[in-house]
Amino acid sequence: MKIKRCLSLFVFVLCAGQAQASSFKCNNDFVSVGDRKVTVLLRCGEPFFAEIISGDDELKVEEWTYKSRFYKGFLRVLTFRGGRLTDISVAEKVD
Repeated sequence: MKIKRCLSLFVFVLCAGQAQASSFKCNNDFVSVGDRKVTVLLRCGEPFFAEIISGDDELKVEEWTYKSRFYKGFLRVLTFRGGRLTDISVAEKVD
């Protein structure tokens, strides 16, 4: 019985981590994968750091980095492809 509970807890934590990766809380609002850059900018404000990774205007890949008050010092890196948010990842913790 203990093994089943442990396995259930593991699956729950795994699923919760995947849900977190598809959205990001900033300024008491949320942004999600699929949102446009302008939506993210209006909801989250200017990023702490931004860089163009590759591509031309149509297929440009950008990464915006935000410091998060809600996630205890961890950075969130938002990746845009062609003006749409395609990935939200956690970067190293900053002090």
